[in-house]
Amino acid sequence: MSLKAVLIVSIVFFLDSTNSFKVLIYSPTIGHSHNNFMGQIADSLLDAGHEVLVYVPVWDPDVQTNGTKRAPVLRVDVLDGPSLLKNLPHKSDPFNEEVKAVDDNSMQVFMETFSMICEGQVSNKAIMKTLREHHFDVAIAEFFDHCPFGIFKLLGIPANIVASAVSMSEVTGDLFGVPLPLSYVPSLFGSSTDEMSYQERAMNIMMSGIWRGIVNGLLDRENDIFRRYYGSDFPALDDLAKKTALAFINADEFFELPRPITHRIVYVGGIGIPEAKNLSNEVTKIVEASDKGVILLSFGSVANSTLLPMEKKLAILRTMANFPKYTFIWKYEQPENDIELFKNYPNVYPMKWLPQVDLLNHPKVKVFITHGGLNSVTEAITSGTPTVAIPLFADQEHNVAVAVKRGVSAFVSKRNLNTESLTAALQEVLQNEKHELNAKRLAQMIAKKPIKPKDLIVKWTEFVAEFQDLSNLDIAGQSFKILIFSPTIGHSHCNFLGKIADTLLDAGHEVLVYVPVLDPDVQTNGTKRAPVLRVDVLDDPSIMKKHPLKLDPFNENFDFLGEDSMKILIEVYFQTCTGQVSNKVLMNTLRDRHFDIAITELHDYCPFGIFKLLGIPASIVASALPMTETIGDLFGVPQPLSYVPDIFESSSDEMNYKERAMNIITSGKFRGLLNRMLDKENEIFRRYYGSDFPALDDLAKKTSLAFVNANEFFELPRPITHRIVYIGGIGVPKVKNLSSELTKVVEASDKGVILLSFGSFVSSTLLPLEKKLGILRMMANFPQYTFIWKYERPEDDVELFANYSNVYPMKWVPQVDLLNHPKVKAFITHGGMNSLMEAITSTTPTVAIPLFADQEHNVAVAVKRGVSTFVSKRNIDTESLTAALQEVLQNEK
Repeated sequence: MSLKAVLIVSIVFFLDSTNSFKVLIYSPTIGHSHNNFMGQIADSLLDAGHEVLVYVPVWDPDVQTNGTKRAPVLRVDVLDGPSLLKNLPHKSDPFNEEVKAVDDNSMQVFMETFSMICEGQVSNKAIMKTLREHHFDVAIAEFFDHCPFGIFKLLGIPANIVASAVSMSEVTGDLFGVPLPLSYVPSLFGSSTDEMSYQERAMNIMMSGIWRGIVNGLLDRENDIFRRYYGSDFPALDDLAKKTALAFINADEFFELPRPITHRIVYVGGIGIPEAKNLSNEVTKIVEASDKGVILLSFGSVANSTLLPMEKKLAILRTMANFPKYTFIWKYEQPENDIELFKNYPNVYPMKWLPQVDLLNHPKVKVFITHGGLNSVTEAITSGTPTVAIPLFADQEHNVAVAVKRGVSAFVSKRNLNTESLTAALQEVLQNEKHELNAKRLAQMIAKKPIKPKDLIVKWTEFVAEFQDLSNLDIAGQSFKILIFSPTIGHSHCNFLGKIADTLLDAGHEVLVYVPVLDPDVQTNGTKRAPVLRVDVLDDPSIMKKHPLKLDPFNENFDFLGEDSMKILIEVYFQTCTGQVSNKVLMNTLRDRHFDIAITELHDYCPFGIFKLLGIPASIVASALPMTETIGDLFGVPQPLSYVPDIFESSSDEMNYKERAMNIITSGKFRGLLNRMLDKENEIFRRYYGSDFPALDDLAKKTSLAFVNANEFFELPRPITHRIVYIGGIGVPKVKNLSSELTKVVEASDKGVILLSFGSFVSSTLLPLEKKLGILRMMANFPQYTFIWKYERPEDDVELFANYSNVYPMKWVPQVDLLNHPKVKAFITHGGMNSLMEAITSTTPTVAIPLFADQEHNVAVAVKRGVSTFVSKRNIDTESLTAALQEVLQNEK
């Protein structure tokens, strides 16, 4: 390029840049029609003076087009190996009568391919760096999966738009909270219209769930990919997707069936249609020579007519012979292979490629026999050409169903593609003038629309690039505002509530985890993704350090419900409640969020008063433990103490007289603890908010539900009501691969690995020396097993471990990952609910040494279920531990 040309280009870019935006078009090679649609968007924006890059990750290598005619392209091979798409039935045998729109095999191939494409991009930091350096203002991508939204986050693109080369899908509607009444909104992959029979509605529900299943199944995989490469705190991809400003849908409102939408949904149907040009001399001669007119046949860019079974080719040709005064032009990709086949049909012209739009707009073209792809249908209706439609797969059945309802098409099933059915359909379209009249009227309506699709794309993209946040257009039903009330009771409690928060956030709701600091030693906030408001509220932050459990967790005589423990707990809750209620700035801050619902554990009644102050209309209680008597009392659930054990007791549901008596006493103690706190907390609210403030226990009774961290197949059966929902296992994280260092330790073991942990609250370092030695000598009795011991300060006891070569003390262990490793044979645990859930979900038997709180109950249930042996904390010695471990290892039950 000459210096003069460089200067001219530089000046043009300089002039344009003052009023232009940088736009990334994310356009993987899903299919020719998809890339052409995205390319047309790119060209429209380029023509409007914007700087556009079409980024094309190669998804299907058979799709050679990049879509755009003028925009620069970055086409990147991101697959490690060959594409799996050749395994798709519609690629290998598109005319197979049994090929469905979506099936299990196709779903699996789609999910695997999308995962591979996503990882191929995310792991390629050079590509990410190249794209980031463009500093795009806005990105546009089709919404097949959530990966693009993570990529836009990596690239620092502040705004994005989704596009759809097909009609509006369920997942696009879900993204914007659009209602989807399946009684009259057909799935994109079904053949129903908006008027359905009972059976069609049932099928519609099923088809709608399949596409959601693909996208949601991909979501977990793709979240894992981003967090593997960019850290565990990388935002959830569906959260990023919800920041999408708009959707451009390749549908025309005068053709597509009416359905609920919002202002964020912009129909741009027809943008992908090129302007009609004059036909070549050769094609003009064929067209003009026809007697009654021309009929065009094409199965689109994916299905190759050459692949038609011979009987179907002959059926089509015999149909054409039944209309000798019409000329047929057939898009037939390899006519040279079938010269003999065509020679007896003088009115048939097979062509490798044909100018479809130019032909459809020629006055002598009377009918279009089509597969019903959206681009083909749109080209037909905008040209006013009626169709005979033979849908093959994907959205084609939906498109054809709409075309038939609009009176512009006749339908032929691919299962009934024979001379009789095709002849009848063609006669219907040619002889019944309503098809042509409907097609012409529809074409005129589309042509005379006040705003053209190209203008909508340009103006809305400019608007999004300038303003970015279009939350003004959010509908109220899109998400709920949820407060998770999560005081720092303990790591397991915060983690349980944090998992609930993350689950609700992943479902599209706006969640805040509010963490009043009750125990400063609990540093976790539980959530991995939700925003957190952590507040210091104690007058005396050191008060929990005085709790007997903190001072000596292995004390054999410690009673969790004893007077010393209860006094400190009451004082801590009193200070925590006062510190919040008296802080009017904090209350105002939370009130301004206008939460729809709150979720809290029921340790005391203070949260219900706070929810009243904040104007939160509904609440749910949660329990990180099994169901307590106080939750039962809240909902009026019968609790026969003869067979419903208290969660602080070691009995099962089969008790002797003494155990029943102890059960009654313990149950009364726990109720007494809450009632003593209730009086104090009522006093606090009335002191600050007036003597007529409602009683907290009355407010608590308005609670809707209880989420209980128990599994009905593990927990002892007991009376409940429909308000009690068991959600045991929600806190168990996904299994990941072990680190290379830990893998070496595990794989080097002879007979297997035994894991030991006393949980997050109790440090093994605090064990009395004689108990440490009792444990180590037990481990020495099993020299062919490797022991991994969660031991918080191994550096303090190097000499202690020196003589035990099969013992590996570690400050922290990936508990779930280890428990799910096939070489881990047993788990020595304190019996915390989370640890037991992780053990039973991984099918790992346990030796359990309960220390306090609900642990004795959990272990009693585990023993009854035959998945654990029990060792008393009063009896932690070599003999009892050895006997218990031998029982677990040798008794295969």
